[in-house]
Amino acid sequence: MTPNKCRVAPIIENNAFFSDAQIVEHFQHGNPSMFDHLYLRHRERIHRVVLSVVCNPDDALDLTQEIFLKAYQRLKTFKHASQFYSWLYRIAINQCIDHMRRQSKHNVLIDEPFCEEIFRTPYVNPSTALERDEFYCQLHAALPALTPCQRTVFVLRYQEDLSLKSIARQLGCSTGTVKAHLFHARRTLHHQLLPYYQCAL
Repeated sequence: MTPNKCRVAPIIENNAFFSDAQIVEHFQHGNPSMFDHLYLRHRERIHRVVLSVVCNPDDALDLTQEIFLKAYQRLKTFKHASQFYSWLYRIAINQCIDHMRRQSKHNVLIDEPFCEEIFRTPYVNPSTALERDEFYCQLHAALPALTPCQRTVFVLRYQEDLSLKSIARQLGCSTGTVKAHLFHARRTLHHQLLPYYQCAL
């Protein structure tokens, strides 16, 4: 490591006002250790997104590491055409979709506490503990019925609170495609979860 690089890292590490773009520039100009700053800045947020989509804490940890490894490998070709986090977020979503496609042939168990994070929305409101337990039992049975794209769109819309346009941009598809995935996801969940909805899906 050169003396200049030794001076750059502490400055950025101690100054929260440095942008992702500035850190990426240092990385692309020969200081790969700068990636650590991006990892520390975004790992919790990316992990939360991944966990919301895959609903399995062990898989989420593994996928988060895979996402940052892929980002590290590709960062030299990052063109700054978008925000770094948007670029990283799209890598994360694509990794999640690929993972769920691989898992779709198996009976994947869903952990209740993490499913709760996905469905913390205004229209789900079990009024008693018994209803709550029954709701998560039904949810456990319903989620694997969604295709990877349907489940991802559903999570991005209701957990991440993204607009349809933002989801389309992240997934690289049209808003019409997003609407179709969301419609089918909601319809699939409708019958099993209907008693717990304050309004129709």
